[in-house]
Amino acid sequence: MSENNIDFLYNWASSLTDEQINHLCDVGYYNNTIRGYLIAAAEYAGLSKVTVLKLLEGLNMAFDDLNKTDAEAALRDFGLLSIEDLIAENSGK
Repeated sequence: MSENNIDFLYNWASSLTDEQINHLCDVGYYNNTIRGYLIAAAEYAGLSKVTVLKLLEGLNMAFDDLNKTDAEAALRDFGLLSIEDLIAENSGK
């Protein structure tokens, strides 16, 4: 991908409002990408195919039952970085 395309995508993503981002997440626009990240991470961690399938089953439940706000709350409740901390950590990119 050319640097111009990367700049364009970065500028486009930076221009989205919270409402637009919530909509893209809540309608499932990124679900297959998220599934792919989960599978890659699980394989990297050496999890069995059975365990990966159980994780995917739970992820599908989360997609059905949660929205972006609920998912961010789960991240914080689990004790990981908040979305705001992740953004601040990566803002130099």
